[in-house]
Amino acid sequence: MRKFIALASLALAFFVAAPAMAQTLTKSQKALEKEQAKIAQKAQKEADKVAAKAAKETEKINKQATKDAEKAAKKQAEKVEKEAKKQAEKAAAKAEKEAKKAAKEAEKKAVKEAEKAAKKAEKEAEKAAKKAEKEALKATEKNAKKMEKAADKLNKATEKAEKAAKQIVPVPTVPAIQPKTDGTTGATPSEQKKTPIRKPTPSISNTADTVAYFLGIYQSSGLKPYMQQQLGVDTTYMADFIEGIYAQLDVDPADKAFHARQAGMQVGQQIQQMAENVSKDILFADKGEKADVRLLTAGIVEGLTGTNAISSQDAMTKFNQIAEKRRAEKDEIENGPNRKAGEEFLAQNKSKDGVVTLPSGLQYKVLTKGKGATPKATDRVKVNYEGHLIDGTEFDSSYKRNEPATFGVNQVIKGWTEALCLMPVGSKWELYIPQELAYGSRKTGNIPPYSTLIFTVELLDIVK
Repeated sequence: MRKFIALASLALAFFVAAPAMAQTLTKSQKALEKEQAKIAQKAQKEADKVAAKAAKETEKINKQATKDAEKAAKKQAEKVEKEAKKQAEKAAAKAEKEAKKAAKEAEKKAVKEAEKAAKKAEKEAEKAAKKAEKEALKATEKNAKKMEKAADKLNKATEKAEKAAKQIVPVPTVPAIQPKTDGTTGATPSEQKKTPIRKPTPSISNTADTVAYFLGIYQSSGLKPYMQQQLGVDTTYMADFIEGIYAQLDVDPADKAFHARQAGMQVGQQIQQMAENVSKDILFADKGEKADVRLLTAGIVEGLTGTNAISSQDAMTKFNQIAEKRRAEKDEIENGPNRKAGEEFLAQNKSKDGVVTLPSGLQYKVLTKGKGATPKATDRVKVNYEGHLIDGTEFDSSYKRNEPATFGVNQVIKGWTEALCLMPVGSKWELYIPQELAYGSRKTGNIPPYSTLIFTVELLDIVK
């Protein structure tokens, strides 16, 4: 009973204290939750700081990785470019070597063929000459009789004409012009104008005379225009021209002074021509700068007489120096703008999309990529093409001729040879060729010197 009362008292006390204990427990739980919240906030702040720091480190690492990747890529690209350049140079050197070899072989072959053709032509010529000689001999023998008959008739007619002329008026005899002791020849200009034409009196007595006389008449047909066009003789002075011929015929072969003066006159004409050529080729003749023919003659005379102030070797050196400088100046004035325009065009063109620039300076753009074989320098190819100057002027086109061109790869300008050795059959490229890989200082057709050229080239086939 007492145990029961004790247990009941204990139970009663528990029920009385339970609410207070529950309240105390609730407060402790809230305090714990509040403390946990503070700890969680603090932990979150620390986590945010760590995350921010990690993000900065990650960004820094990414930037460094990007720089390292770019550097590595640039280095790799430079390596690839250098390797490509080496390969291109090797290919160009190989192509040039093959081209030279092919050129030598072609030259040997051409020489052999030429020698063979020359021998054949020589044999045919000998055969034809023998045949012509036989026929000419027959014709000569046959015509000789006719000519002798004609000569007899001519002699008779001449005799009659002379008799008739003597009855009408005597024919004046004009002496041949002989060299004077003072070094001059013939009459004064006023006297020469009054010179009547000497009238020959041919006397033909045999075949040799007939041949000479008829040949003279035949040759006269071409001599008159030659006098006017090549010798510059005024035909109103025909009598003086004829007297000059007789003067040469009548001169004493032993008269060395006359022959020397005559040779001097011929050289004098050459000196005049030399002065004109120098003025055109070296000096600015179109601006009034001309070589003084008297000074040119003075230099020649001093050299001939040994009175020259400097040696002929030194004079030649100085002349060549001046001539080279003047030619370069003339060349620059005449062709410099065209050369510079080409250089500027290529400098701008190389940065355009799709344009490839090779170490030689050749530029190209692939319009159509072929899938066939690539020709060698020794191959022959069939192509269609058109060529332009940088201003758009067209100077050649196989398209307009409606006929592709066939030629050896090493038989064209350097720019073409280099490009063809890189083009697969079926390709269509646009070539931009510097003047040094084209015609250089030469003027070719409508292409001025130092021209940069643009070609559209379509490689159709390698000709077997």
